This record gives sequence, C-alpha cells and structure tokens, in this order.
Amino acid sequence: SLFSAYLIKKWGMPLTKTFGSLIYLLGVALLVTSSYQEVHSPLILIISMALASLGSSLTCTIYFSYSLTYIGEHLKGSAMSLTQSLRLALSSGLVWFAANRFDGSTKPISEIALLCTAICLALYVLLYRRSQLFAPATPIVRET
Repeated sequence: SLFSAYLIKKWGMPLTKTFGSLIYLLGVALLVTSSYQEVHSPLILIISMALASLGSSLTCTIYFSYSLTYIGEHLKGSAMSLTQSLRLALSSGLVWFAANRFDGSTKPISEIALLCTAICLALYVLLYRRSQLFAPATPIVRET
C-alpha cells in the first residue's frame, strides 16, 4: 500500500492502476498454469502469489478511494465500514470454499483466483459501458 502511494505520485493513477492490474493478471496466470501443469515448486507458488498480491495491493488503494467519490461526505464512514465488512465476509467465504475443495493441490486456489478475476473483468466491462471507469473531477454531492 505504501508503494502504491509512491507510484501514484510518480506515475499517476491510471498508469499505476494499469501496472497493478497487469501484475495481478501475470500472477494469476502463473498460478493457474503451474497448478494445471502440476508444477510442484514452492518457489513458483510463492512468486505467483506474491505477484498477484502486489498487483492487487497496487490497485486496491485506487479503487477503494474511487468507490467513495460517489458517496456523500456524511455517509463515507458508513460506506467504508460496509466495504470492509463485505471484503472480510467475501474473504471468509472464499477461504471456506477453498477449504472444502482442497485436494492437496493448488487447483482450488487457482479456481478461486480465476473466478475472482472473471467477476472483476465482468464488472469492469459493465463500468466501461456506463462510462464510469474514472472518478469525476469534482466529487458528487448528493442532497438528502
């Protein structure tokens, strides 16, 4: 997260977001490939998970702040709390899913990574069609 703040200052948000997304996709691709090619090297697993985690952390900072631009100032605390609660619930659910599907290999982890990537890409396409990929120049203030 600290590194993402540095990159945002150095490169800007769009380039940091793109770089983080590409690093994440590279990590997931390496994980899936090594899982289904039955590579048993722990180093490959560590590298693929580290790449996916690095890419994810680079983009999470940007997407989290972006998502709050559509929330009024009086609701930002509640929105942040809800977002974190959903993130933790989703993480717990995915860990449960992986534990139930565990077969001694990394295939369940690969399947979860692919599922999450597919969902994110579908949401990205929906946002792209609605022209909401970028945060507005000025925050939107909704009156109640």
